[in-house]
Amino acid sequence: VIVDGTIRFSRAGDIPPGDDAQAIAAAVLTEARRTWMSYRIVEDAEDVRRAVVFGNAQVCELVAKSISEILKIDTEVFDRHLRVDASAVGSEMGPVWPLAGLLLAPMLDRDLIDFLHPRKTPDVASRKRRIVLGLVGLVLVLLFAGITWARFDLADRRESLGSLQDRKNTLFGQYLRYGRDSYKLAHLEHWESADANWLEHLAYVTKLTPPSDRVVLDSWTGTIVFNGVKFDRKTKRFSAPKVIRIVVEGEASDRVTADAFRGTLVETESYDISTAGPDAQTGRRLPWAFQYNLRTRDATPRGRLAPGEADPGPGTVEQDRATDEPSVGLATSR
Repeated sequence: VIVDGTIRFSRAGDIPPGDDAQAIAAAVLTEARRTWMSYRIVEDAEDVRRAVVFGNAQVCELVAKSISEILKIDTEVFDRHLRVDASAVGSEMGPVWPLAGLLLAPMLDRDLIDFLHPRKTPDVASRKRRIVLGLVGLVLVLLFAGITWARFDLADRRESLGSLQDRKNTLFGQYLRYGRDSYKLAHLEHWESADANWLEHLAYVTKLTPPSDRVVLDSWTGTIVFNGVKFDRKTKRFSAPKVIRIVVEGEASDRVTADAFRGTLVETESYDISTAGPDAQTGRRLPWAFQYNLRTRDATPRGRLAPGEADPGPGTVEQDRATDEPSVGLATSR
């Protein structure tokens, strides 16, 4: 399809080999239909005013009328040109029309196709390629800038590391001395914690004792079972387990009074109470003799010694069955 001397649409087709004009004409008609259908679906396809067929004269005569019916436009067979003298090749111009076209083209005074020096195909992807290359270049610049900054930062950090290492070596001795002194202090504090306020315990038990006409205390013995300060290597902590044992011996007017005294000590939740010996009527001043063991871990009793004082809560104790443990104690008798 030629519009204003410019090829607007073209399509190649296959024809059978040989000299059979009928077979060639049938193939040309088939390709003409296909070409026309392909052209009609092209966007902005212009109307065709006339059709020209050139080539083998016999084939052109056979297909000209059918092409006119297919396209519904005037169709002519191109068999001569005013500027072409065909006397040298006889009456058959079909085989040489392409060469004649090359001779006639310069006379049209239009841009021609230079097969010896073809122009480059327009690079429609050049803009996209330039953008991609620009982005790649920008990424590379940023990458190298980041690497350079990282090298400077690494050098600064290495310098800081050297300074910190020198400071660490200087302060490490002080750190070790501080740790040693901290352990010493914790050890001494735990040793000091292994103490008991005997007067508070004595006053507390005395406060809970019934009147002297009902209960008489013969002796009151306090001891501390303490095996020294322990250090746990797993938890890195000191501990100073101790047990305060108080043995109260006395006589009661009857067993009910002795049991009531024992119940009062139990209700205070300050001690773990156990009976040291069998209660029996063996007293000298009052008939019923008793002996109670009181155990606790608290340096002072955890109960109320006087009205208005808050009870801090129950104490705890662990049963100690050792017979040869070191201990310190206080004993008094009445």
